[in-house]
Amino acid sequence: MQGDVLAALRRAWPSLLVCLSLGFVVLWLGRSGSLVMPAIRAPGMLTASLICLVGGFVASAMGWQRLLTVSGYPVTPRVALASVGLTIFGKYIPGKLWSLLGRAGYTADLSGHPLAAISTLSMMAQLLAIWLGLLFGGLVFLVAPELSRAQLGLLALTVCAWLALTALLFSDSVGCALQWIVGRLRIRLPPSPRQHWRQLVDASPPFLLSWTAWMLGFSLFVSGLTGQPPVPAHGAAFALAATLGIMAVAVPGGLGVREGLLVLLLAASGIPVAVGAAVAVHGRIWFLAGETSIFLLGLIARYRTPGSQRRREARTARAPSTGDSASPCYSPVQEHLGSIARGIGDAGL
Repeated sequence: MQGDVLAALRRAWPSLLVCLSLGFVVLWLGRSGSLVMPAIRAPGMLTASLICLVGGFVASAMGWQRLLTVSGYPVTPRVALASVGLTIFGKYIPGKLWSLLGRAGYTADLSGHPLAAISTLSMMAQLLAIWLGLLFGGLVFLVAPELSRAQLGLLALTVCAWLALTALLFSDSVGCALQWIVGRLRIRLPPSPRQHWRQLVDASPPFLLSWTAWMLGFSLFVSGLTGQPPVPAHGAAFALAATLGIMAVAVPGGLGVREGLLVLLLAASGIPVAVGAAVAVHGRIWFLAGETSIFLLGLIARYRTPGSQRRREARTARAPSTGDSASPCYSPVQEHLGSIARGIGDAGL
């Protein structure tokens, strides 16, 4: 009896995650009082910003599909869109791993691929997106005429985080070091897909496109509110604030963190603090509109994916390919991250 209940919960947990995440979004909207319509000075710019915003989310889903494909777990664009869209609000549940595990769970359910491997790749996709966000967001400091102590601190944090992620994602030496540590501790890690840095580079163009679209969209959004021409530095400020908000693991959706950082970074690009505060608050609703759009697109994609297609994908799923890849010293990086994701997933499921 207990086994039947656990099996039912395993099948239903993706749907429960969607309902729970939507509940947290509604709760946040009710408490924040942010649903105040701002003054729009350039409606055309605002419309264009929303188009770029949704396009960025679609590109992010295609990046997820690309990473799965180059790692030996191919899925259709529809499956990738459904898995990204339906779990987009998982970030508002305390604990950022809900969003990662939700995306992996939906992908595994729709494609038939093993959940453990997809969970590892979901974490790698998030790290790759953060790496690009730090890279693009750091450009805001290049246009700042003068930096305050707080802004200098953010610059140092950005550089250190980007260098650490670069070593983690692309350096064989880090893999060798982790392999030595794991061996000394006599820890046995379960098998996981192995990525060579060339595979991550191959998967990065859609993620790069998504950040470009979001940065352009936010620049147009600020222009729509202020009536001024778009400024690329505003998009870079948004990229860095959003990325550091993602890294604030204990805060659901980076709520409050992203807005505070955005005010600070917009000030570095020349926007007064009072105006920056208004832009940051309304920017959260602007981004939520994009999340709602990709959620609806994911919902359509999910229920237009027939069961026969899912079974066919499950039958034709092939084992992960290592390609020409991987140095034996690199794989422990992914194995270590994958074991963390799978351990949390097993505990939660």
